[in-house]
Amino acid sequence: MMSNPPTSSARVESATQLDPRVGSALAADGSTVRLQVPSRDEFASTVRVLVASIGADAGFSVDDIDDLRLAVSEVFSSFDTRDAAVVDLAARAMIGSDRTEVEIQLATSSDGVPTGTIDLDELAMTIIRAAVDEFRVDAGVVTLVKRTDRAR
Repeated sequence: MMSNPPTSSARVESATQLDPRVGSALAADGSTVRLQVPSRDEFASTVRVLVASIGADAGFSVDDIDDLRLAVSEVFSSFDTRDAAVVDLAARAMIGSDRTEVEIQLATSSDGVPTGTIDLDELAMTIIRAAVDEFRVDAGVVTLVKRTDRAR
């Protein structure tokens, strides 16, 4: 007898267009990586691993990668996910000769509709601001941007 595979596994996909539940800012060049995980604390490490991998692929230093992981951890743990089925993460690296940038968007959704709220306390915001170059919250979507000016 065959059993059905578990439905709570994480999915990673390369997308040419960002899922509209997360936003459209990252979809411009088709290099967006998207991860969708259940909105449970035990999947925070999966999110951190993907972010670290994207930072490493972009040539970021170990310190810059740790900054990205720290900022994403703070955001992930700050979502009020009681009504959300999943946390969507979309990320892309823009690698240039004089500057490299990693942009990450996180949002919670349920049935394809953004849901949940983000409750960032002052400590979380201080940590995130220290870890990334840009930080925005817009309609429940959190955008983090980390740059390096070192040539690659």
